[in-house]
Amino acid sequence: MPCGRRPSSRARGRAAAVACLRPMDNRAMDEPRSTTADERWDPPVTAAVRLVSVVGDTMTHLGQIGYLRGLAERCRDLAP
Repeated sequence: MPCGRRPSSRARGRAAAVACLRPMDNRAMDEPRSTTADERWDPPVTAAVRLVSVVGDTMTHLGQIGYLRGLAERCRDLAP
């Protein structure tokens, strides 16, 4: 299993996230984006900035996964 996690713990985490987001409507989703997420920075970081950061990190990891997948496929193709 990746990272030593059991699938059931991953499913529980997803279920908790969905349960948290389900009651929110569009107005409720707009409000938190301007909420200050971290006041240690100048200017303070908003939730929207953090969200963009998470999306950027995710895209980076997807690129890394694609690179590794290509290496694995190439190694498989070169194997006797």
